Amino acid sequence: AVFRRTLFRSFFMRVYLGLMAISLLVTIIAAIGWDYAPHQERDRFSNMSAIAGEVAAGLLPAPGADPVKVEQVLAYWHDRASIDLAVFDRDGALVASAGRAPPEFSELQSRIQLRGGPGRGFLARLPDGRNLFVRPSRRGARGGFFPGLLGFFGTLSIATLLLGLVSYPVARRLSARIERLEKGVQALGAGDFKARVKVEGKDEVASLAASFNQSAQRVEQLMGAQRDLLANASHELRSPLARIRMALELLPKGGDSNEMREELSRDVRELDQLVDEILLASRLQADSGIATGVFEELDLAALCAEECARVNASFVLAGATEQASSLIKGDSRLLRRLIRNLLENAQRYGNGLPIELSLSAKRLVVSDRGPGVPEEDRKRIFEPFYRSKNASEKSGGVGLGLSLAQQIAARHGATLVCQPRDGGGSEFVLELP
Repeated sequence: AVFRRTLFRSFFMRVYLGLMAISLLVTIIAAIGWDYAPHQERDRFSNMSAIAGEVAAGLLPAPGADPVKVEQVLAYWHDRASIDLAVFDRDGALVASAGRAPPEFSELQSRIQLRGGPGRGFLARLPDGRNLFVRPSRRGARGGFFPGLLGFFGTLSIATLLLGLVSYPVARRLSARIERLEKGVQALGAGDFKARVKVEGKDEVASLAASFNQSAQRVEQLMGAQRDLLANASHELRSPLARIRMALELLPKGGDSNEMREELSRDVRELDQLVDEILLASRLQADSGIATGVFEELDLAALCAEECARVNASFVLAGATEQASSLIKGDSRLLRRLIRNLLENAQRYGNGLPIELSLSAKRLVVSDRGPGVPEEDRKRIFEPFYRSKNASEKSGGVGLGLSLAQQIAARHGATLVCQPRDGGGSEFVLELP
């Protein structure tokens, strides 16, 4: 059943089998039409009957002759030509026969005249008024119902085979272009904005391929413009941030200025974090550089231990007794950023309670005891700049940390999800490849 569903879902197989079915249907209709063409059949067998009657009249004894002599002549030609023969008089009475017993004369008149042909025999009218019935015998004829049926299906099989061989390259050429277009669409959907397909021919498929190439080029230009805009804007923000930071250092200390200094410092840190994360996001979406960097072997446990020490989080190495169990292929800078974002998020929303990072061979979990994430927000918190209902402006964060973490996880073939923690809080689970 699985093979059948896969077979008939293929556009190539549907086109090919459709052509085969149409060819087979046309062949069957043509064969049936030829076999049942009454006018042509009557004319053809009438001519054959007239010729056979004139020939037989010169070979048979005259009317009124001894039936035994007639039977001897019929037996001679029966053995020589491997045909069944029968002679009827003017009134339809059987005079003599050789071979298989013939049908009744009345039946022959109604059946033979309409369905004459190889294997069925025909009725010939002799000049003297008698009627000669001729039919291939079983031992020598190639006709008959079953031989005729086998010949019909044999011819049909050969015709179907030839049609199949001819229609295969036609269907293959048409479906191959569709398949190449499908691969191009899949590549574009996977983020390869340089994906293009070859335009072949001048038909509707070629027009569709050209339209796809134009759309892909437009998307590539738009994405490039967006990345350039984000990167340039982020770089331009660096200068005013540096000036604001310098102005903070020049503010007089003491009094009410300390509170203002702290507020401005927090705003500057948020802006600096926003610029940094926007730059990283634009690099992750780029077609070169960090997005396609060469992965190296690194010790994930060491990265986790360093980042946990930075935020005073507990680190548990679960199920790993050897250093090799935590060695993975990846980009150390990106993975460090992923772990740091998860830990800082847990610290930000953990209500000041201890946070924990556990690492096993294929799983990294960051846990906190905060209020938790509502079920309807567990997927949306990975969207850029989305803030959960439990988030506040004073808690800090710009809404890009978790989005970047998920992008980095996807870059390494991993998945990152948020789920509730037993006893309250949240767990961010990174499933490693």
